[in-house]
Amino acid sequence: MLFADSKEEDGRDLAVTTDFRSVFSEVADKHLNIHNDKVLFPEWTGKPIGVMI
Repeated sequence: MLFADSKEEDGRDLAVTTDFRSVFSEVADKHLNIHNDKVLFPEWTGKPIGVMI
Protein backbone atom coordinates (compact mmCIF):
# COMPACT_ATOMS: atom_id res chain seq x y z
CA MET A 1 0.00 0.00 0.00
CA LEU A 2 1.49 3.32 -1.05
CA PHE A 3 0.82 6.63 0.61
CA ALA A 4 1.23 10.10 -0.89
CA ASP A 5 4.12 10.94 1.45
CA SER A 6 5.80 7.56 1.06
CA LYS A 7 9.57 7.30 1.47
CA GLU A 8 9.77 4.41 -0.98
CA GLU A 9 12.16 4.57 -3.92
CA ASP A 10 10.50 3.56 -7.19
CA GLY A 11 7.41 2.55 -5.20
CA ARG A 12 9.05 -0.50 -3.61
CA ASP A 13 12.17 0.08 -1.47
CA LEU A 14 13.49 2.77 0.82
CA ALA A 15 16.15 4.99 -0.71
CA VAL A 16 19.74 4.20 0.25
CA THR A 17 21.06 6.63 2.86
CA THR A 18 24.31 4.95 3.93
CA ASP A 19 27.11 3.99 1.58
CA PHE A 20 27.97 0.40 2.55
CA ARG A 21 31.63 1.11 1.79
CA SER A 22 31.73 3.49 4.76
CA VAL A 23 30.75 0.68 7.10
CA PHE A 24 32.87 -2.02 5.50
CA SER A 25 36.01 0.15 5.45
CA GLU A 26 35.76 0.50 9.24
CA VAL A 27 35.22 -3.23 9.73
CA ALA A 28 38.18 -3.99 7.45
CA ASP A 29 40.33 -1.55 9.41
CA LYS A 30 39.44 -2.85 12.89
CA HIS A 31 39.01 -6.57 12.28
CA LEU A 32 41.02 -7.38 9.16
CA ASN A 33 43.85 -4.87 9.71
CA ILE A 34 43.36 -3.40 6.23
CA HIS A 35 44.12 0.26 6.87
CA ASN A 36 44.23 1.42 3.26
CA ASP A 37 40.72 1.95 1.87
CA LYS A 38 42.11 2.28 -1.66
CA VAL A 39 42.97 -1.45 -1.61
CA LEU A 40 39.29 -2.35 -1.16
CA PHE A 41 37.62 0.53 -3.00
CA PRO A 42 40.11 2.14 -5.42
CA GLU A 43 37.91 5.02 -6.58
CA TRP A 44 35.96 5.62 -3.36
CA THR A 45 36.38 9.05 -1.78
CA GLY A 46 34.01 8.65 1.18
CA LYS A 47 34.83 8.67 4.87
CA PRO A 48 34.15 6.26 7.74
CA ILE A 49 31.01 7.08 9.69
CA GLY A 50 32.01 5.99 13.20
CA VAL A 51 30.30 2.62 13.45
CA MET A 52 33.30 0.84 14.98
CA ILE A 53 34.14 2.98 17.99
